[in-house]
Amino acid sequence: MVQIVHDVLLLIFTELQDYPATLYSCALVNSSWCSVAVNILWKFVLNDLSDYKQETREKIYNVIAHFLPDGPEDPLPINNILLPSIKFPRRPTFEYIEYFNRISQCWIRDMCLVDVLIDDDYEDDEYENNGSDEEENQFTLLNEALELNNENYDETCEDIDWYKWEKCLGKASFPHLEYLETSFLPNNIESLILEKSGGNVLEIDIRYPLEFQDYQTENKQIIRAICNHCPKLRRLTLDIDPRNLDEFNGILSNCTQLEKLYLATKKFIIPNGDELLKIMVNGSPATLREFLFDDNWNFSLEGLESFLISWKCKDRFPIKFKHYFDKMLISWTDNHENILEKYKRNGTII
Repeated sequence: MVQIVHDVLLLIFTELQDYPATLYSCALVNSSWCSVAVNILWKFVLNDLSDYKQETREKIYNVIAHFLPDGPEDPLPINNILLPSIKFPRRPTFEYIEYFNRISQCWIRDMCLVDVLIDDDYEDDEYENNGSDEEENQFTLLNEALELNNENYDETCEDIDWYKWEKCLGKASFPHLEYLETSFLPNNIESLILEKSGGNVLEIDIRYPLEFQDYQTENKQIIRAICNHCPKLRRLTLDIDPRNLDEFNGILSNCTQLEKLYLATKKFIIPNGDELLKIMVNGSPATLREFLFDDNWNFSLEGLESFLISWKCKDRFPIKFKHYFDKMLISWTDNHENILEKYKRNGTII
């Protein structure tokens, strides 16, 4: 059998990230394929709570729990929060926890709700009466245990000489850059990288940008860099300030090959997404197939239905429309879900 090099496999499997069943089949081919496919599978396994039945979620949570610290001095045991007593018979082949790029709060809360974590101090009847407070306590402790960045991270970022980064990037060039994935970098650094690219960037995944001055201005800078330097862009994950929607419209106009959008925002305002939906229905390229939001984006019922009606009337290709919502938030309701189901049935969205 002809061997495919690791980097090529990584590119292929990244394209399959939205098709877990196919990726799972690839993982069974041989050990080389498995090591790459498992990385991608677990990196994106926690993207959406609603994609999994409770039984499946419990299995995922049990794997996560296996890697949580449970020494006598760790916060979970100290507070009598018990991890599952059934341990794996042998050490897992992979350190799955290392593949996660984020674990959202809604997953942590759900982990408590399905009783993967058990509080040893409470009997069942006591838990029924005090479930809300106790669940919040478990959530807080688990959040600490799953902290993905060390406690001195902010201080570390402040100590970094970002001017030196800018100076070095000013002399560099990346003419063959096709994929850019960053976390916890200032937007001006990411903007410099894109400005030095050769216009061949296909995918951008920018998460948790650092803020040093004005969020709106810094966010506008990265939007303009993408608009001006990434005409071949196909996939975009980006944090958007709702005040910069006019600038964002430029991305839709200039990136005419865009297939997938995942938008986050730090500004939780109700509603903050109706204007975005208007821009999307009027300005998005014909190639767009997926439109995804994090839980800080929210829409009025009227704004959501107006978007879907307009999309159908324009005879656009059916789009995957997904809102990753935290069930603890009230901005996304059963009425929103009912609207989506209505337009799934008539083929407007998938």
